[in-house]
Amino acid sequence: SELITNAVEHGNLELSYDEKTKFLQDGTYYEEIARRADIDPYKDRRVVITYCIDRDKLKFVIKDDGRGFDWRNLPSPESILSECHGRGITIIRHYFDEICFNEIGNEVTLLKKIRYEKNRNN
Repeated sequence: SELITNAVEHGNLELSYDEKTKFLQDGTYYEEIARRADIDPYKDRRVVITYCIDRDKLKFVIKDDGRGFDWRNLPSPESILSECHGRGITIIRHYFDEICFNEIGNEVTLLKKIRYEKNRNN
């Protein structure tokens, strides 16, 4: 859900980290989300989620219609510990085995490998 929220907020609605911080601090965050969702160029943008589940892995692809972001320059985990938001991708890295962004940063692919332990009785 974290990356879906990112796709909507930061991707489709182009809400920057600094803007989100300001709107959260002054209590206008939800109003700004609703405002942007009703105006051009944001109102017709969508998030597409595809997935594949098989015996060995779970694969999710989340793509938004935004301009993307520079995923190569994400803040370090240490620098965001005191922030009220901005930890999503850092947290996601602990749950998935692979996280890959497309070149422009408006699509992320998540891969979780499924490991089975052999049952001693079988």
